[in-house]
Amino acid sequence: MLGSVYILFLISLIYNPLIYTVAWAAIFLMVNLAIALSVPGRFYNRSSLVHLLKLPQGFLLMLLSALRFKSALKAFNPTPKTGSSEQQYKSEKP
Repeated sequence: MLGSVYILFLISLIYNPLIYTVAWAAIFLMVNLAIALSVPGRFYNRSSLVHLLKLPQGFLLMLLSALRFKSALKAFNPTPKTGSSEQQYKSEKP
């Protein structure tokens, strides 16, 4: 959900009318303010800033991975089971 705010804000800048862009900008700022207030001051350093800037990239990669996984499930083609356990199972049936 957090990653969708960043993506929808960027899409809103390009495609939406001004009123929706302002609304998404307000939501974007509130989310960032909530994150900034929830992290203690001692954790603010250069490394955390670099990781914060990589956060949208991580959300995009997770979204792409989920889409690939869903398409892989549709194309899943299991191999037929032909082993000794299948022979044993058939012999145990009444």
